[in-house]
Amino acid sequence: MRLAEIDGKALLRRHGLAVPRGVLLSAGDAAPAEAKEWPGHVLKAQVLEGGRGKRGLVRRLADFAELAPARQRITDALGDPAAPLLLEEAVAIAREIYLSVRIDGTRQGLELLVAAEGGEDVETTKALVRIALDGADGVTADALYPELAKLFAPDVAARLARYAARLPEIARREDLELLEQYNEKMAETANTEDFHTFGAWNEKFHDVLLSKSRNHSLRDVCDSIRRRIYVFPVQPRTLSHLIDQSVREHIEIIRLAKAKDAVALGAYFRDIHWSYQAHLPYVEEVFAKAPVVHAEGTDGFRRLRRARESSVLSTKRIRRKRLLPVVKR
Repeated sequence: MRLAEIDGKALLRRHGLAVPRGVLLSAGDAAPAEAKEWPGHVLKAQVLEGGRGKRGLVRRLADFAELAPARQRITDALGDPAAPLLLEEAVAIAREIYLSVRIDGTRQGLELLVAAEGGEDVETTKALVRIALDGADGVTADALYPELAKLFAPDVAARLARYAARLPEIARREDLELLEQYNEKMAETANTEDFHTFGAWNEKFHDVLLSKSRNHSLRDVCDSIRRRIYVFPVQPRTLSHLIDQSVREHIEIIRLAKAKDAVALGAYFRDIHWSYQAHLPYVEEVFAKAPVVHAEGTDGFRRLRRARESSVLSTKRIRRKRLLPVVKR
């Protein structure tokens, strides 16, 4: 997931973690009356990048009257007068601590990143400590405490352990919720001819899964394939079948993910959802391309004739078949 700050904090709030009060101000929006009663205010640009403070995209207001000029400075720096900004309650800082959960690409598992300091560029500091989050039954505060106690006083380490132990499950639940939402959006396109919308939601669905892999080669290959899949002339009679099949398979993927059955999930992708053999007859029909015959070897194959070009031009040239025109992007 790539979330703006306001979305990330809303996610944490949904799971019972305390975050400062805040409101998103779109262009022309006035700040709510209750915001004036906050002890202090910070105005922040909502962009998916680090170093916002260095660019002047985060501004602490000396008083509420500074909201309008601060807003103007940030939108000018962004070059977008309509950019939404987060107005947030300023909280007195007793201490800054960095804490996050991410995928360890080497181990292909979760790890906790901890630093006894915060601030900009904390991710690159040598003080960053990595703690593996192992255990099929989840992570417990008791298991995390010994490592955290090496960095913090006992009371702080205990609080952080309880907090950090909740993060992996939060990430898992949110990922599952996204998978269900994206699959529902795909299902809604089954009775339409909007193949690009179907492809966009399908891409988002698989991005949730691919984001868990640090295998950049795998991700590049998948991106390359997807760019080709969703730019071709589609026969209407096959479109609903394609969507229905994808939605059904996604439901099974979500079920296995909820069950935390990684072995079965991997096998399902390999043997069914991303299986060349299972999808070959249908893919050839959908793409309206030349048949494929196997050459020597288990993975070798050759085409009998040149495939038609996937473009609007080829759509116009194919007669006696009503095809959906798809603009090549």
